[in-house]
Amino acid sequence: MKTLYIQINSSPLPERREGMIIFDCNKTNSFCSFLGYEMVDELRTPDGTPYYKAFQVGNLLVDFSKVNDRTYKSIIYQWEQIFRELLEGHPEQDVYVFSIPSGYTDWLLHHEDVLYRKVGERLSSEKEVRLSAKELRDEIVFPVRARLKSYIQENKDFFDRIVFSDEAVKSSSRIVEEVKEVAENICFSRLFLWQEEEERKKNEEIRKCSDQEFTVNDVSFTMVYVKGGSFYMGSNENGNEKPVHLVTLSDYHIGRFPVTQKLWRAVMGGCSPSFFKGEDLPVEKVSWNECQVFVRRLSEITGKDFQLPTEAQWEYAARGGVCSKGFRYAGSDDIDEVAWYDSNSDEKTHELGSKMPNELGLHDMNGNVWEWCNDRYASSYPPSPETDPKGPDSGSSRVLRGGGWSNNPSRCSVANRHSASLGDRYYNLGFRLAL
Repeated sequence: MKTLYIQINSSPLPERREGMIIFDCNKTNSFCSFLGYEMVDELRTPDGTPYYKAFQVGNLLVDFSKVNDRTYKSIIYQWEQIFRELLEGHPEQDVYVFSIPSGYTDWLLHHEDVLYRKVGERLSSEKEVRLSAKELRDEIVFPVRARLKSYIQENKDFFDRIVFSDEAVKSSSRIVEEVKEVAENICFSRLFLWQEEEERKKNEEIRKCSDQEFTVNDVSFTMVYVKGGSFYMGSNENGNEKPVHLVTLSDYHIGRFPVTQKLWRAVMGGCSPSFFKGEDLPVEKVSWNECQVFVRRLSEITGKDFQLPTEAQWEYAARGGVCSKGFRYAGSDDIDEVAWYDSNSDEKTHELGSKMPNELGLHDMNGNVWEWCNDRYASSYPPSPETDPKGPDSGSSRVLRGGGWSNNPSRCSVANRHSASLGDRYYNLGFRLAL
């Protein structure tokens, strides 16, 4: 898999992996040069030569970084704050007042080069540099955005996915959206923070310890812990999957499997309503209203607050949460590895867990049966970022996710969505619990 990692801040780069290319948007060197010119503006040598012609002003900060990296980073941190605002296209002011740390001024004042000392004398009296937002935007930020978009347009057939750091997602959503516009067919995965293998294993152990086991009338089931985080929900493939938008979720639990027929009977009593019969087959032919009765009874039995997952919770879990590898289906790009669908199902449901799980250990998120979500259905998403969204306030139908045994692969992707009325009951429609 070919991965493009886009670096927007100066945080440590991830370890390079096979097939991984890093595009650094930060352009710290360009800023160092720009700030150097601003610091020597209107200064001249005794013979009248402008300072910027007398020596390499871009080396001022670069040389300083070799002797005082900590103070240098504090200077760059100021730049990053401004850079993000300009990258978003919403600068807070026309002119930014840039504070110069005393450690940098003292270093200049005691430098062996008289030209450096002259700059130090100027800064010791003024203690700040005023930076034009327009010049910063025109000379540094706009070229970065243009180069990045041009690079992606030229190479979009080469990459399978694009990865952003968490900081990029939180502070530079506009450039992320612009990238999506020119790379519609690329998978934008949740791997915003590139996790090392040891960290991944540690998180996996924490997750396993946080899973919850329940037993109702001798029937046991597992609720898998899902660590909250931010991800891009939706896709550009179908109209009702747009727009791709940033969603942030709190921690929650979700069922390792869809509800089985034996769990349905343990909670509801009587016979399963399912068309296909089997203890470990998913329950189907249940309406959204009947699911509400089930979760209320289960909550009364266990003393916990069970419910259907929200649509955002469902998609985040299907994508693998913070452990996501950016697959098209829940756990793989090869649908046959993870799902029962129209080409391999023999027109029936199958025993849960007989296909590979996804990154969180969840089975059958795609195929086998569609799964009810709690949300009302809308034909598109809101364009702005959301936190713990619960769907629209009005609407007569509810969201279905995951695809079923009778559907083709496009219907079974992690972003695909459908809807049904509250009382609809189909033999390819079940549900999964959230907690």
